[in-house]
Amino acid sequence: MANPFVPLRLTLTTGESVDIFDPGSVFIRFKSVYIFTINRSGSHIADDSRMISLNHIAQIEHLQPN
Repeated sequence: MANPFVPLRLTLTTGESVDIFDPGSVFIRFKSVYIFTINRSGSHIADDSRMISLNHIAQIEHLQPN
């Protein structure tokens, strides 16, 4: 079965952009999106995380799949 996830880029109101390539690295709850970073190959434990208010997302665009 094909994976329906399409990589995307969030552009924030600050001008910063955040690329998301793995659907398992994002969690949306209430009015925030939580993005987890995993730096070790094969690991399922997050090395870092950040919370971004949905109000601070200015644009969402699709990226080409890897």
